Amino acid sequence: MNRIVRAAVFAVAFLALFWLGAAAAVAYGVGWARSLPAVEVRVDDRASAVLVDARVPAVLVAGALVAIPRLAHGDPWAGLGDDPDVRRWGPVAAEVLRQLEDAPDAVLVEVDDGHERVRVEKRRGSLRVSVRSPEADVDLSVPDPLLRHFAAALDDALR
Repeated sequence: MNRIVRAAVFAVAFLALFWLGAAAAVAYGVGWARSLPAVEVRVDDRASAVLVDARVPAVLVAGALVAIPRLAHGDPWAGLGDDPDVRRWGPVAAEVLRQLEDAPDAVLVEVDDGHERVRVEKRRGSLRVSVRSPEADVDLSVPDPLLRHFAAALDDALR
């Protein structure tokens, strides 16, 4: 085998191994990212044929709770504490969010009026809200650790 053929075989083998390694790294990264706690939103609006299926890592949502008020033109939370109902019930809501993190799995609320069904439950480390109606289905899942961040953001808004 002459030098040129040998070099070509070596280059092809090197590139094949490089791309195989890169593909493995991407697959590992995607698998790792899927294992992180995440906020999951699924909306199936049959009336407008819109389907939303999103999964956002909880760490990004927690960071946004801190960064958005600082980056936004004006504080989006400003004035929240001026509402008497929010001032009265906000601390209670924040404490409920903190306590939900350690609560056992259970159905918290279930309402079915024959037309629509709403279910709020704590299941497998997440607070899950499910709405079923003839027009749309909506599912929201918030991981437990993020509930603490929501509680802290609410506390900060009420100061």
